[in-house]
Amino acid sequence: MAIQYTIQAEVVNIRSDLPKPDDAFLVDTNVWYWMIYSRAGQADQPPKPYQLRDYPAYIRNARQASAKLYRCGLSLAGLAHQIEQVEREIFIRSNRAVGTKRVSP
Repeated sequence: MAIQYTIQAEVVNIRSDLPKPDDAFLVDTNVWYWMIYSRAGQADQPPKPYQLRDYPAYIRNARQASAKLYRCGLSLAGLAHQIEQVEREIFIRSNRAVGTKRVSP
């Protein structure tokens, strides 16, 4: 039997919305990445200025309001993958000749 989820969500403009104590947010992997990874700007495709400004500011406001912040356990694996990918890009730019690891069948 398939699981039937009922999702109740509201889309808000984070530039004008003020979080309230009874709000709850599922924070996307990218938001964690923009907030905690200081070398994100060195990626081949760096974050846009609004991503570095607006999302972290909204999360700070949510924390100050004592709103609940949630994350999915898979977000941590996704976050590690994003960081590893950028670290590889930075390394390749610094060391030029680096190939991709291949696994033999």
